Amino acid sequence: MRILIWAVFLLLSQLALADSTAPDFPLETMTLQDQTLMVPEALPAFPVVLVIGFSKPSMAQTKPWLAALEKEEGINPEQVYRVAVLESVPALVRGFVVSRMRSRIAEDQQHRFLVVKRGTAAWQSWVGYTERDDAYLLVLGGDHGVIQRVQGPVDENKLAALKAMLSVTRAVQQVPADSSTSLPERELESPGLQ
Repeated sequence: MRILIWAVFLLLSQLALADSTAPDFPLETMTLQDQTLMVPEALPAFPVVLVIGFSKPSMAQTKPWLAALEKEEGINPEQVYRVAVLESVPALVRGFVVSRMRSRIAEDQQHRFLVVKRGTAAWQSWVGYTERDDAYLLVLGGDHGVIQRVQGPVDENKLAALKAMLSVTRAVQQVPADSSTSLPERELESPGLQ
């Protein structure tokens, strides 16, 4: 209950402040299906989590985050996007790296695996980058504004706070005008969150 109250407070305070570190332009990414996706504008209009790595060693933190989010009840896999920032990888090697990623990621998940080939500085600014090998998570609301930032390895407190924030965000952003419907029924009616 404390985490839920904390999450509501954090959500309301974040919504009250303009997000000064949001990029003032869309950031170009490529899915593993070779489709251009402009972030954040092309993301779904429901809360999502971006799990971002800036180096190969950051996989030691991004992989456990992805595994924890996948197992977590109440988090739909369609809410989780992986982002690999590969601008620093030499162009000759980058194609091989992306090909290896594609071969290891299930085809039905490749639309949620994003590759960044340029614009690293904008991503770093957006996430509050400080450590090259850390995992960075951005929780974006349905309006694509940043609601929560997380940095570093997964732990139970960070995971619980993130889950609570997603739950509160869904409730706040998707409450229909008819308040006679209970929250679980509303969530079932929300497209993309089933």
